[in-house]
Amino acid sequence: MRRIVENKMVLVYGLAQLLNMLSILIIGKNYTSDQYGVYVLVSSFAGIVITLSNGKYHNNIISSNITNEKKLLVWVSLYTTISVNIICFIILYFAAVFTLKLNYLNTELLMLPATFWISLYCLIAGLNILTDSVLNSQQLYSRMSFGRLIKSLFFLVSIFIFKELGWRCLILSIFIGQLSQFTMNANILLKFITGTNPTKRELVSVAKKYIASPKYNIPLSLLISSSDYIFYSLIRHFWGINFLGNFSMAEKIIKIPVSLIGQPLAEIFFKKSADNFSSGQLD
Repeated sequence: MRRIVENKMVLVYGLAQLLNMLSILIIGKNYTSDQYGVYVLVSSFAGIVITLSNGKYHNNIISSNITNEKKLLVWVSLYTTISVNIICFIILYFAAVFTLKLNYLNTELLMLPATFWISLYCLIAGLNILTDSVLNSQQLYSRMSFGRLIKSLFFLVSIFIFKELGWRCLILSIFIGQLSQFTMNANILLKFITGTNPTKRELVSVAKKYIASPKYNIPLSLLISSSDYIFYSLIRHFWGINFLGNFSMAEKIIKIPVSLIGQPLAEIFFKKSADNFSSGQLD
């Protein structure tokens, strides 16, 4: 049975990567280099904010063997994610050098600053990371893998339907992909924390107990995500946005074999290590 679950996970993750490959083909055919370059800059910047989401406490949801403690960690992660993204929106809104407005359906109601969509994308992405940790801790691996497949499918459909919007479509599409994944699995997250009403003292206590996770993981993750953004920004500064778009697309294509084979295997390895840790086979 375990072998069937693992094979199913590899198959679903492989299908998700195939959809991502098809998305690259559609982007290359329907979008210009400068449009993709802007998308790369925005998404790499968003990656910095997503790194701060959950305060890295979501890792401990998998490793903890105490159910009530896991629920407290979910609440800590939720509060951290919401707080970080509110601060992100305020900083972006007042500090951004542009005030682009996105009008997807030609209605005044949907004319919102680009910073709002970026912040909302970071929020949903952070909630997806948290939800995946809950699914992993509950050993709902198939549900987690199908969520990734749904995200890839909706991203693919969106970049084709809204292609007239240019780089704005790419931002909208990646948001729709994240939102579809979260919508599919949100009930698991809500069910997991239903019935708990943690006090401030309990939240502070569990946050202090696992303070090593944000203390050591956040600086490392920030270094990695910031270096990506700085790297792309330097390319944009010295060679222009068109060169950045072409370079990023070439980089994406070169990484296809690694993504197609490595990602499914990495998920299986993570699943096994989490199972071994929870059973006490790993320290």
